[in-house]
Amino acid sequence: MCCNGFAYFLPMVILPTHLADLGYKKRDTVYVIAVFGIMGVIGQTFASLVGDHVKGNIMVANLVLATVLGVINIIAAYSTSLTAAYVFCAVSGFCIGSYLAGYYAVNYEIMDGENIYTLFMTARFSKGVGGTAGPFLAGYIRDVTGSYFAVFLTIASCFGVFAFATSLLIFTNKWRNLKSLEMMKNNNSSN
Repeated sequence: MCCNGFAYFLPMVILPTHLADLGYKKRDTVYVIAVFGIMGVIGQTFASLVGDHVKGNIMVANLVLATVLGVINIIAAYSTSLTAAYVFCAVSGFCIGSYLAGYYAVNYEIMDGENIYTLFMTARFSKGVGGTAGPFLAGYIRDVTGSYFAVFLTIASCFGVFAFATSLLIFTNKWRNLKSLEMMKNNNSSN
């Protein structure tokens, strides 16, 4: 979640400066971030509308969203056009908005209804830590390397860590459910 907080807040922090460094007007950088916010709202609305259909598979949806976000950040590292920045913000805003719509519900899915509040509080705290340290780290990376190329790749790797951790959770839950079904089958056959 710390990686997720880092990766969530950084586009809003670095993208305007990155575009200004590339020579675009400040007005254009504001419009790009506005697209990010608008698509975030659309993503949350869309995910809320289809939420009942993905119930029980929210972690899988998060895995897909994290993978898309990782790929789009790799593409953004190599992009220098304003059009690419708009596409980046539209896709990442929609994906992050969709992810945030199921933010609380995924905690229920991870722990099968146990310790939801503790997990949610820990996730929110970790996201805040990532969001607090992220801009400082991004600025440091930019100062050392002289560009935001490495920052976009760092964001992509954070989403990669998030996708990997989510896949481990999915496989662990599937394995646990499979084992419990196998134990039930063995208990029924012995009776």
